[in-house]
Amino acid sequence: MNVGPPTLLLYQTPVTYVVGQAITPNNPVSTGGAISTYGVSPALPANLALNTTTGVITGTPAAAQAQAGYVVTGSNAAGSVTRTVQITITSSLQPPSSLSYSTPNPNYPSGYAIT
Repeated sequence: MNVGPPTLLLYQTPVTYVVGQAITPNNPVSTGGAISTYGVSPALPANLALNTTTGVITGTPAAAQAQAGYVVTGSNAAGSVTRTVQITITSSLQPPSSLSYSTPNPNYPSGYAIT
């Protein structure tokens, strides 16, 4: 049986993960010939892994990092295809996303104490 080369490899990208929280598995989608092995370069961040048979990225990130690109290669006997996955890992400590006051536009006279 003749297998054609894979022609397209897709992942959810860019993705942002949080230190200490298990990620939602990032499953690949491919077209063309079936992919038999996967690899990634450079190595994924600490505690994230690429399953070399299925191509699924899983894990729980260990440290924050700025966005970086990881080239995943899917191969079979007839050829290969690549996709760059952009990954950002944020600290589990996040700044507040919203701040509001009970009086949105206060008018305070100078020289008087306010509550």
